Amino acid sequence: MNVVDVILILALLGSLYLGFNNEMLRSLYDLFILTICSIAASLLSKIIIKPLYKFLPFFNFNGKVQGIKAVNIIFWRIIFLVLIFLMLVWLIDRFMVKKQIKSKVIDLTITFSIIPKIIGSFVYIFVVFIVLFDILLVLRLPNFNIKYVKESKVANTIVNKVPVLHGINKDLIDSQTYALNKLKGNVTKDNYRKINELIIDNLIQNKMVSSNTVSYLKSKGKLKGTRKKIIIEQDYTNDENDTSYPNDDSSTDDTNNNNTDDINDNENEEETEDGYISDESSEDIEQEDTNLNDSDSQFEEIIE
Repeated sequence: MNVVDVILILALLGSLYLGFNNEMLRSLYDLFILTICSIAASLLSKIIIKPLYKFLPFFNFNGKVQGIKAVNIIFWRIIFLVLIFLMLVWLIDRFMVKKQIKSKVIDLTITFSIIPKIIGSFVYIFVVFIVLFDILLVLRLPNFNIKYVKESKVANTIVNKVPVLHGINKDLIDSQTYALNKLKGNVTKDNYRKINELIIDNLIQNKMVSSNTVSYLKSKGKLKGTRKKIIIEQDYTNDENDTSYPNDDSSTDDTNNNNTDDINDNENEEETEDGYISDESSEDIEQEDTNLNDSDSQFEEIIE
């Protein structure tokens, strides 16, 4: 038992509480709506999606399914199933509200008897089964490849044992299971094309897609994927082996330029200081000459 098993069991136990609060009539109402919408969505998605494969984009998903573009056929089938299911639930609920059928059902559920509440609890288990069925179909998508979902015994039981819905979606469930089993092994650049072809053959066998549609998709290159291998260590290896470092040279040039500027600045400062000293010396000399001249003139006056 893994974490997905625990979550699913708690959800089923929670359905007992929800059904007890909703009582019998409200639980039957929800069960009726969800059953009709699930069956209709399963049938409509199977019919609508087949001619649309030629026009839908086929993605090259990342991860383990990279290059295995056949999983797009399963992907789009489930996407359309969920979208149609949600749209039908919304439309029917709006219709019931407009006709005041929903409000009448809610009014009739106001009772203090314990029997309707107990019946409602067990009825609501089937409501939660339908919701979990659709959720698990999405989580079992091969491009998700969730380990805990694949290994969950409760999840496999719900998907394979829900009455009516499993029969209608048997082609989808079998294709999902086959693709997930093929992805359990080691998918490499050497064998991903073979796995892609095996999944395509299984899809044709399960009547998920026709052979004519597959031929058309192959002619357009929609089923041909690529698997890229990115080597990160190569850049670091080249950098270690490369003895020339352009960035270091530029930094060295910048350092030399800075040193040259500093030297020029120092020389300018020295020149400025020298010039200041020489000017001061010349003024002192002129002062001394003036003093000598004054002394000579005074001496001459004294003699006279």
